[in-house]
Formats: sequence, structure tokens, C-alpha cells
Amino acid sequence: MKRYNMHTHTVFCDGRNTPEEMIAQAEELGFVSLGFSSHASQTMNSFWGLRDEPGYIERIRALAAQNDRIRIHLGVELDTVAHCEREKYDYILGGIHYFYRGEEGYPIDHSPEDTRLGADRIYGGDMMAACEGYYRTMIDMMENMKPDIVAHYDLMTKCNEDGLLIDEDNPRYRKAAIGALEAVKAADALLEVNTGAMARGFRTRPYPAPFLLKEWKRMGGRIILGSDCHRSELLDYGFDMAVEYARAAGFTKISRLGGFGEELFVEEDL
Repeated sequence: MKRYNMHTHTVFCDGRNTPEEMIAQAEELGFVSLGFSSHASQTMNSFWGLRDEPGYIERIRALAAQNDRIRIHLGVELDTVAHCEREKYDYILGGIHYFYRGEEGYPIDHSPEDTRLGADRIYGGDMMAACEGYYRTMIDMMENMKPDIVAHYDLMTKCNEDGLLIDEDNPRYRKAAIGALEAVKAADALLEVNTGAMARGFRTRPYPAPFLLKEWKRMGGRIILGSDCHRSELLDYGFDMAVEYARAAGFTKISRLGGFGEELFVEEDL
């Protein structure tokens, strides 16, 4: 499989490295393509979003025009509380990062305490209701924003490696999670096999959970790898494991970000 990454964050949002440093690492790793996907400007927490969208667009487009070794793509990661002019971008990642109630939101991917706080404040401590709310938001995103790729589909399980927060075998949880997958399929979006929580030491396997990835295969859905990279040395972290993870779910093909002379997304054998 040719190397690439389409989920990359830099100093334009909450990443550690400049775009140039990310490109240099991608060249060293033999990538054919690299996509940047800064968090779009958002109303919930301005720190995580783009602070200079025009500068971001100009910089990535200029780097793409200058580089004849790796094809550079301009993407953006869009939450339901974020906004962008999508026609300015090559592709859109959809990712939900909060439990919501109106303009109030609590992050679900910082710590177990923050995840629990959101469930307590908005759902009276009912974690199953919180998860159902999360997946309803996912359905709304798919119907209204129609992203090209869904990032870290079951992100609220990031701090749930020990199962103390969420019972992922609970029928309520599985019904909500699988139900939202149907909206992803209806939108013809790619589902990301995401290694970001592994790279940051929260999990030992990628998103989404095995039962979801197997269900996605049964539905005929398409997948794409993403490292959700915030540090250049982790640009392809866990990709070999993620490939085996996808094969174990029954996948024989995978989509990737296209290189020079190719379509935006290219399907190839695993």
C-alpha cells in the first residue's frame, strides 16, 4: 500500500509542527500524498480551531504548487459548531468533539473526567443517553454537512480503554452507533480508521471499534487510514497495525489520498 496521510494538524490549529516540517517528514517516509486538515474555526473553543484561515489556505496552496515530490492537499476538519467555506477546500473531514446542549458543550476526548462531566451536566449522568445524543449529532452532521470523510467515528470511547465509562456491549449503545453508520453510508462518506488515540497513548487499537468496522464492511462502506497527526514523528503511526485491523474486519480494499495524476481518492488492494 502506498503511504499517505489525510488527517494532519499543524501550528495553524493545535498541532506542534509547521506544514513544512510535516512535508519533510512525509518525504522521508516516502509518501505519495499528504493532506492537511486543520480544525475549522468554531464557536465552542477558539483555541482548537483555525486562527488564521486565509493564511492557512494561502500557505498550503503555495506549498502544494512548489512541491513536485508529494502531492499536497488542502482539507479541513469540520465540527457541527464550526464553519468554513467548503468550496475553498479539497475535502472535508467531519468530526464531533463534544456532548452538546444548545451553545453549551463539553469535550469528550480530553480525559475521563471531562467525558463524565459532559454526561453529568447535559444528560443527568446517563452515559447511554449521552452516547445516543452523540450519535444523533453524527446523523445531523451527515445529513446537513455531508463531509467526504468521517473522522474518529466513536471518539467518545477515547478514554474508555478499560470500559469504566461506557459499556460498548450495551444494546442501547450498539443500536445508536450502528444507526448512525447508516447515515454515513447514505451520505457516501469514507469512514476513517484512525490511529490518533493509539499515538497519544489512550488506546491500543484504532477507531472505530471492531463491531462497527465489521458492520461497516457488511454495509459495503469504504474506509481510509488517518493518523490524526499532531506531531511530525507520528505521521504514519500505527498504519501497519491498522491495515491488519481492517483485514480482520473483512476488508480487502482501502481508499487513499491520491498522488500526482490520480483522483482525489484512489481505491487499492490491502
